[in-house]
Amino acid sequence: MARSHCFTDGPSSDSIRATTELKNIQEITEQKGMYDAREKAILDYESGLIDALQEGLQEGLQEGEVIGRIRLLQELLDLPLSNQEELSSRSVDDLIATMDDLQAKLRSREA
Repeated sequence: MARSHCFTDGPSSDSIRATTELKNIQEITEQKGMYDAREKAILDYESGLIDALQEGLQEGLQEGEVIGRIRLLQELLDLPLSNQEELSSRSVDDLIATMDDLQAKLRSREA
């Protein structure tokens, strides 16, 4: 006698396999999403570090350039040279103000 498929027979092995596959796919998709989010966070962090490093290097170059000009102006004005460490401890804005003052003194001396 042929067996009829009715709802009381329970799930077939094919439907169990399909359900298991769907759960596996869902789990893999969730794991990939977490991996992608983690990779993005790492890249964002590294990008921030690189930006900060570049900004710091730029500020350091500017500071070094201003310090060099201050010392040159001091030489041209026959002033005692400022200590490199003392100059390096000052802010760039303060260094620029000092440089501007020395340039004004040199201009007034030449006039």
